[in-house]
Amino acid sequence: MTPETSGPNSGMLMSYNNRMEEKALEFLHNMNYSFTKAKFYLLFPTLLKWNEYSSDTPLEITEKEMEEKIAFFITQMQETKTSQQEKWKNELQDLLSARVPLLKLMSFLEQGKTMGVKNDIPDFLKEMLSKTASFSKEIKQKLHQKLKLESLELLKKQCEEYKIISNEMIELEEAVERCKKWIESASRLGEGPYLIKDLEAVTNDYKNVPLDHDLFRKYKKILDGVKDLLDKMPSFTKPNKTRYNTAPDKLPVKTALEYAERIASYHVESEEVYF
Repeated sequence: MTPETSGPNSGMLMSYNNRMEEKALEFLHNMNYSFTKAKFYLLFPTLLKWNEYSSDTPLEITEKEMEEKIAFFITQMQETKTSQQEKWKNELQDLLSARVPLLKLMSFLEQGKTMGVKNDIPDFLKEMLSKTASFSKEIKQKLHQKLKLESLELLKKQCEEYKIISNEMIELEEAVERCKKWIESASRLGEGPYLIKDLEAVTNDYKNVPLDHDLFRKYKKILDGVKDLLDKMPSFTKPNKTRYNTAPDKLPVKTALEYAERIASYHVESEEVYF
């Protein structure tokens, strides 16, 4: 028993198949078991109905004429199919005359398969797809690295050599734009004074770009230094309120001067870095 006839609906399916076989045999019987007549009236069912309802002027046609009309009909269908396939191949050439997104191309190739196009992927297109896939793999690897903007733009420029636009190429183009926006945003901070929230925003956004840039290292160093200083400052800038001691901690003058010098060098505006 096949999987098609062993499922929960197998009984219904077998019953349907039996009815179809009965109707097919009944139709063949009505055609005097002539396969030529059966084919003819399946292709031209209106002629069969005409003879059923127009007994005064029935259409008479010999089996030889039926065979000729069947052959002519099949030839027309083949010519139509061939014409459609040729049209599809011409459209494929037009599609590849300019750069085309991979998804659009694959959808077009699937359309060719439904039309029964033989060798729907020409050898030259297979080579193009292979080269695009190889380059896209290289892009994917580099997008997981940190690169200079010049390197990313060079990689983007190389994409133009490929007629097929892969998803990775689109992702690269978007990444380059994000990198440019990050550089623009980071450059606006200038030389200070800085707000801690702005430094945090720039350094956090840097995680989302495949960019290697000195501005990140500059602002990350400042932010880390400020946070390190803030971790030490509360012990002497804020009162250590306990039941028996409400005075702030003491701090040696030398250490206080050192911290004051560090605060001045950071150019960061924050209530917590003034004392």
